[in-house]
Amino acid sequence: MKKNILLENMRRFGTKNLKEQEELDDLLDIIMSYVKDPDDAEKELDNFLLHGVQGFSDAVAANVTRDPRFDKFKR
Repeated sequence: MKKNILLENMRRFGTKNLKEQEELDDLLDIIMSYVKDPDDAEKELDNFLLHGVQGFSDAVAANVTRDPRFDKFKR
């Protein structure tokens, strides 16, 4: 089941391989820790992919950037 979700998200985000998609899923999990609505979390992820950390809303940026799991995504 998880692999099907990964493949679906690969098409949605245009990722080329499972490792890259798994990293995006990990990032979405981090964002979901601070955002209750899954649609809002996906919007935050989209904004991050387009604009980097500056794309996060203030509330999400304040929490996500302090989360140790986010360190590997800092650009």
